[in-house]
Amino acid sequence: MGGAASEVNDTTKNVLLEVAAWNNISIRRTARHHDLNSEASYRFARNLHWEQAMLAQKRALYLLQQLTGGTVTQGIIDIYPTPANVVTVDLDPTYVNRTVGMEIPVDEMVRILTRLEFAVETRNVVETRNFASLQHPASLQHPASLHVTAPNHRTDIEGPHDLVEEIGRIYGYDRLPVTLMKDEMPAAHDNSALTLEERVKDVLVTLGLSEFISYRMTTPQTEARTFAPNTPPDDRAYVTLLNPINPERHSLRHSLVAGALETLSTNLRHHNEVRMFEIGSVYLPSEKNDGLPDELPRLTLALSGARNSNSWATVNKTHGAMDFFDLKGVIEALFDGLKLDVGYESITHPIYFPGRSAAIIGGSGKNAQQLGVFGELHPKVREGWGLPDQPVLIADLDLAAIQVAVGKQRLVQDVPRFPPVQEDLAVIVDDAVKAADIESALRRAGGNLLSKVELFDVYRGEQVGAGKKSMAYSLTYQAEDRTLGDKDVEKQRNKIVRSLEVQLGATIRKSGIITAEAQRAQSS
Repeated sequence: MGGAASEVNDTTKNVLLEVAAWNNISIRRTARHHDLNSEASYRFARNLHWEQAMLAQKRALYLLQQLTGGTVTQGIIDIYPTPANVVTVDLDPTYVNRTVGMEIPVDEMVRILTRLEFAVETRNVVETRNFASLQHPASLQHPASLHVTAPNHRTDIEGPHDLVEEIGRIYGYDRLPVTLMKDEMPAAHDNSALTLEERVKDVLVTLGLSEFISYRMTTPQTEARTFAPNTPPDDRAYVTLLNPINPERHSLRHSLVAGALETLSTNLRHHNEVRMFEIGSVYLPSEKNDGLPDELPRLTLALSGARNSNSWATVNKTHGAMDFFDLKGVIEALFDGLKLDVGYESITHPIYFPGRSAAIIGGSGKNAQQLGVFGELHPKVREGWGLPDQPVLIADLDLAAIQVAVGKQRLVQDVPRFPPVQEDLAVIVDDAVKAADIESALRRAGGNLLSKVELFDVYRGEQVGAGKKSMAYSLTYQAEDRTLGDKDVEKQRNKIVRSLEVQLGATIRKSGIITAEAQRAQSS
């Protein structure tokens, strides 16, 4: 790798020998950048100690003198402006025995370290003695601590734990006894973030989703493909790597969606339906002065393909492709499992199909907070990722916000002692009225006696008129202190009907009400 002017040949008489120590990180990066590897770069990239340069110089001079018959000129120029720090470690013998789990005599520790070329001294309140100069270290008493100086060829010594490893390795791991733990167990600390993550995984796996793990490194161009054409791009700065292994993965991701689409595209080539999720972090530049990015936990759900697989158990079930409401059902089941009440609002988002996306809202009033977004992927985005011509459902949830909403405590109620009363109520409203507004009005008017509201049918057609829709709800009335009678239910129902008429301009489909008397008659 040198030139002809610096080569040694048969006519060479004088040789200038230079031995230098190089920065291991700089050598490694340069060799990788230029794809130029040598024996020297291989060794220096692994961090040779600077003190070894003079030893190598003297050894090379000796070999030249012995093997070639040359004469060594007197004098060595040593330019060493910043000598390396001498690594010293204070080692407590009690810490050694506690870590390895057996009693190793102190003199044995000293013997092992000394033979490995460590300089060892005892340090206590009485005296300080040099173990390396002793002929019979076994005669020493137990010191309070050992002051150990690492030889310059040991660049891997940083603290007492490294010396414990050396002692255990030489003493013999096979001599360590097999015993049960006798040490004091550390105090248990609540890791609420990990607890929530495990709860989320349990619920989603129960719902039939499989976990996947995607790359945390990507490129801005790859993530830009998740946005529909003619929509504002993600203009936030990326955290980039100085020495990426792969040029296609040099930035830390802003979202888990790109990884989900990449994994989804691969799996849909082999399966008719895919249901999966990922919990991971996204990275954004931080305003802190520590230079580290903000690492934010996220949850992504991805569904696509047939709603039901072909089997004997699904003969009479619908086999159409999954749509927006399949994903919404998974999300509702997830938050039910987390014991968290949420609402939904229609939104416009550059990733999703217009009119088929929603935001998840936790809390109410001033405490309302967006927990995530979900919907059907925009057709142009789907085509850009080479996905099949079928709905692709994606959800992007903020786990940190969900953790705050869930909290640490949950209220638990007794199992109801008194039987419920159920009836169906169908209301006709303008097509623009949201289902969430109807449910909110039902619950406000129903009060404490209305324990459950469930929408089970939506109808549009000539029977309800143009621009109208019929929303059918199953209402459950239940009291904690008594069995409800017909008059109790009728009074509450009338209050609900009046509230819907006044607040939403709704009309009641009479055929949609099943009274308590009719319910009992049907059951008998």
